[in-house]
Formats: sequence, C-alpha cells, structure tokens
Amino acid sequence: MGKVFLFALLGGVMGAVLGIVAALFVSGNNFRVMFLMTFTEIGVIVGLLGGAKIEDTKSVN
Repeated sequence: MGKVFLFALLGGVMGAVLGIVAALFVSGNNFRVMFLMTFTEIGVIVGLLGGAKIEDTKSVN
C-alpha cells in the first residue's frame, strides 16, 4: 500500500507542476486555479492507477 500512496503523491506533484506551467500561459485567475486543480487531480488518479498496477504485477510473481 505504501508504493501506491507514493505514486499518487508523485503523480500529484507532477500534475501540479504541469498545472502551474499551463496556468502561466493562461490569463485570468479563475482559469489558473481550474487548470491547477484539474492537472493535480489527473496526476493523482494516474499515479494511483500506476502504483496499483505495479503492486498488482509484483503480487502475481
């Protein structure tokens, strides 16, 4: 379970960085917050899925 959480955290951080970069190109504060939240959520979900997939393949072996 630890690795899944770690991947979710890593995905969230990467998503937040992508969101900040995307927000720099967008004018208007509302859009910036929306981009940041969306990319962070996508990063967490992808991180969770990736971490769960890695845990799943390890447990099969």
